[in-house]
Amino acid sequence: MMNMGTMNTWLNKGRAAAWAQAWLLAAAVALGLAWATGSVAQSAGAAAERNDIFTIRNLAVDVTAGSAAEARARAMQQGQLKAFDILMRRILAEEDWSRAPQVEAGALGNLVSSLEVSGERSSAVRYIATLTVQFHPPFVRELLKNNGLAFTQTMASSVLVVPFMQYLGADYLWQDDNPWRAAWQAHDLSNRLAAYTVAKGDAMDRLMAPPFEVLAGSANLLQRLAGRYETEQTVVAVLTLEPDLAGAGLVADVRLLSASGEELVLEDVAVAAADTEAGVEGAPAAPTADMLAPLVEAVVAARDSKWKAATLVRMDQGGDVTLLAPLKGLKNWTELQRRLDRVNLVQKVTLAQLSAQEARLEVRYIGTWDSLTVALEGAGLRLLEQGAAWALYLAEAAPKQAPRAAAPASATPQGDWVDVGEPAFEPR
Repeated sequence: MMNMGTMNTWLNKGRAAAWAQAWLLAAAVALGLAWATGSVAQSAGAAAERNDIFTIRNLAVDVTAGSAAEARARAMQQGQLKAFDILMRRILAEEDWSRAPQVEAGALGNLVSSLEVSGERSSAVRYIATLTVQFHPPFVRELLKNNGLAFTQTMASSVLVVPFMQYLGADYLWQDDNPWRAAWQAHDLSNRLAAYTVAKGDAMDRLMAPPFEVLAGSANLLQRLAGRYETEQTVVAVLTLEPDLAGAGLVADVRLLSASGEELVLEDVAVAAADTEAGVEGAPAAPTADMLAPLVEAVVAARDSKWKAATLVRMDQGGDVTLLAPLKGLKNWTELQRRLDRVNLVQKVTLAQLSAQEARLEVRYIGTWDSLTVALEGAGLRLLEQGAAWALYLAEAAPKQAPRAAAPASATPQGDWVDVGEPAFEPR
């Protein structure tokens, strides 16, 4: 290894250019190896992160049969079939659910890559447990490709939900008797296209987020709340309930407030049949968590459908593109690799060339260019126009600039380059 004295001698002799080239070559090797070895070192965690959409969790099984062994065997079989059905509903558009492939129990072995069991309990004839079923992504993709089905491979950003209810002139946010928050907390939000967390409504929430600021959708507040709960975004779900003038029930509107603005997702939805409050003839019953549960499901389903519309891909779509990644040190580089490794649409990345300022990546992807852009943004990456090329940034480090509408055929490298040709990673 070259010491500081040798380096100074080179510089003093006017050989700075030669040293810079040597440094660049060393960096190329180091960064290439860091990317390659990083893929190996992170293989378990990164693979799990990439393929999380193909994992079904918290699946309860409860089977009674002639013996405990028979009950367990049936539970494993039924659980995996149920997990496959949940997976299909998760990644296929709703209009394609009826076209989902029908898989026989005996064929599941080719699709399931791992099965975790927890909370086992059994008697002489009964078996109870909770399953986590990991499906093998390449086999699922091939199955859907053979059936001509488009599907999403991209998880949406994790989200903190802050339920805010307006009813009969009163606002309900952190109160213990907020039935809208209770409905969200009681709802099964597992195995959706985003990981959901519901605000607790504890003392810290009350201190951080006064009702007027929550209802205003303050971007700084939403960011602070997301930081507290370690999610990627915060959504305020504002439920407005009004008496149904055509009957004795309630009518609901739901709008979502987030950093990207306001969106009306449900409008004029009937909530409850006619009922009466004690002593108040014809008044609607006060809303309860059970009454509002269908609204929670409708909101989540609407968000799922919108995400699918932006990310559905077919396996016969895709292409290759050259991207330039500005370099700001090894930490920045390894974080970019980690985030790219989360994007299921990215099939292969090759570190083609490296300069002191940026890396040149050859990227192979499936799906459309628009779906790739959405998937990258979901992983915290942003594509921006840079001259005649596309530049790939960490989202928080990207300059304020609108991306171009279509992908370039290639990128033109700038500066002094060293060829590397390291295969960065390929999906498992």
